[in-house]
Amino acid sequence: MSEDLEQRLTVARNRFREMSSNLSRGTRQAWREALEQQLQAERDLAAARDEQYAVVIDVGPRWDVGAPLPHLVSNGSRAFVVCHAHEPDPDWDGTYTRMVSPADEHRSPFVVIEIRGCAEIRFGGPNDEAMHGHPLYGKGLASYSWP
Repeated sequence: MSEDLEQRLTVARNRFREMSSNLSRGTRQAWREALEQQLQAERDLAAARDEQYAVVIDVGPRWDVGAPLPHLVSNGSRAFVVCHAHEPDPDWDGTYTRMVSPADEHRSPFVVIEIRGCAEIRFGGPNDEAMHGHPLYGKGLASYSWP
């Protein structure tokens, strides 16, 4: 069974690599589907090997991936993450970014995410350049993943 899963992962990685190298050949949706197939194959193989793997959990509101400024409060069995909410700008054309600081006078919506029954908390994550060093890299972990 493990060999079948390894083969499925190889095929998925090759397809994703091909889609990534030439996005003009496919649609953005096809690229996302290829990525999700690769991530699912990674998760399935890790699960079959009884290893840890990453799963995206839809917690509802999304945080701002550009500058979430997250804060974590925990008592050992419950945790709260407070961060800037994702607020799409309908006029954004991709040519600028908005810098966010805790000292900003601009009001921003916040998200409060409660996590119950957690046994372990690891706060923070690698940036794009260091993602390959994360213990769950290659086991279903994706950057900026939203369901």
